[in-house]
Amino acid sequence: LGVTSRAHHLTFMSMEGEAKRDWPASIGYQSPWYLKYSYLEDHHARVTAALTRGKAVVKTAVLSPIESYWILYGPNSQTHSMRDQLDSDYENLMQWLLYGTIDFDLISESLLPQQCDLNRIDSGLPVGEMRYDVVVVPGLLTIRSSTLDRLERFRDAGGQIVFAGHVPSLVDAKVSDRAEKLAGRCVQTEFERAYILEALKPYRTVEIRQGNGMLSDNLFYQMREEGDDRWLFICHVNRKRNRLDKPEKYFISVNGIWSPTLYDTITGEITPVQATVENGSTIIKRHLFAEDSVLLKLTPGMPCEAKPQELPSHNMHWMGANGQNARIFCLLITKFARLLDTPADRISLHSRGGCRTKRLNTRWRCSLNLSPRLI
Repeated sequence: LGVTSRAHHLTFMSMEGEAKRDWPASIGYQSPWYLKYSYLEDHHARVTAALTRGKAVVKTAVLSPIESYWILYGPNSQTHSMRDQLDSDYENLMQWLLYGTIDFDLISESLLPQQCDLNRIDSGLPVGEMRYDVVVVPGLLTIRSSTLDRLERFRDAGGQIVFAGHVPSLVDAKVSDRAEKLAGRCVQTEFERAYILEALKPYRTVEIRQGNGMLSDNLFYQMREEGDDRWLFICHVNRKRNRLDKPEKYFISVNGIWSPTLYDTITGEITPVQATVENGSTIIKRHLFAEDSVLLKLTPGMPCEAKPQELPSHNMHWMGANGQNARIFCLLITKFARLLDTPADRISLHSRGGCRTKRLNTRWRCSLNLSPRLI
């Protein structure tokens, strides 16, 4: 989330030249889908238009642990295991925050003195054009004195700092208890996912929970502010782990009272979204399918009246209540079978729930790359 420029391969003017020995597919008449390419590109253009407006809304900053890694860069026999541990901790923290839907920025200690004016520090830590409400110090071994200067003033002004894991015992790579004294005035927590997410809960902008009440574990988001309005984009990260045709129910909670509007990046339609207000937050119920995303514009004010989200009746359920979806799937299988020139004895009829569907034997299921469970 943040990559908004795309470099297209387009198509060849000529196959001539040594550089053509390694190339991607051309987006032209040689690709059978090229006339439908706008279906994908219109989506990306609409998402990009929203994610390049205004400024990102990020309240959490994380100190980069790169300098602690550098001081461990010695002989493998002495420092390899410690480097591995630091690298693993760093990777875990990134995933805990991202999959826990807490957006954050990394702060470079070497750049901080020129990006953060000591005289501008108050309860929000100014770094460049951003301002953070909370800073996470993620189990560093060493920390710069210039960083501590700013963190101490930030804490004195009412800002919050979370020390996750062990507190740095070195300052400018020299033994010092200065960081320990600062940590005594801040939040200290174990370097574990649940403890870190709980410590950052007061600074959340967005919280997404599954229908079963658990935090989402396969969605990323970005929020941007444009004047008084907000843009919220949510997307899947990894492939779904359940059936592709089965919708996932989510409850999207956004701090503040907002009137949400759905910007459909596939069709271009703009429609109001049903929402409720609870404890000063706007709650949006949304169903998402595999690799799905949603773009919302949030306008200050109470949510307007809107119809609840309608799930498509043709969302590829293999066994619909009236058998219609199963019959549609049956037709698709028949077409695939014709493409494979499938012998008639390889296809049999199967009745279930009052409707008849075609079933292919294991051999042809493998040929069609279809899961036996779904046939």
